[in-house]
Amino acid sequence: METAAPLIPPKLGKRPHHSARLHGRNREAPRQIAPARPGLSLSRQCCLLSISRSAFYYAPRGESPENLAVMRRIDELHLASPFAGARMLRDLLRREGHKIGRKRVRTMMARRGIEALYRNPHTSQRHPAHRVYPYLLRHLAITRSNQVGGGGYHVHSDAGRFHVSDGNY
Repeated sequence: METAAPLIPPKLGKRPHHSARLHGRNREAPRQIAPARPGLSLSRQCCLLSISRSAFYYAPRGESPENLAVMRRIDELHLASPFAGARMLRDLLRREGHKIGRKRVRTMMARRGIEALYRNPHTSQRHPAHRVYPYLLRHLAITRSNQVGGGGYHVHSDAGRFHVSDGNY
């Protein structure tokens, strides 16, 4: 009589950490577990699939009807005024009688993938009217300490050209 291959792999690690329960790669793992499998307990199967036992029993809850109504209203308000952020949407919802805070509005906006549309600051683009000053130490060979420190160098300009010297001019 031929024996079946063992179900337990030869290398076994530690039990999974609780934070790795259902995040990322193990979302399908609870479906692979057979609760009434002879010879392999439920906790052992969970360990082999690197999920916690509570992840096997976890059933996600859907959104409440109140949350769905508020999210639908946030969608409508966003379509009417796409520049409105979480604070403005909170104020608009409060005027309509909803008791809601900014953080909850922000969470609901994130779940729906809604962001306020506004101009971003262009901090990396220089203004055309601002003068760009040359970096005067580019070609200076720094050979000793305190050569370019506070006052160890002098800038000379003659005929529109700048020169840097080490103070012995």
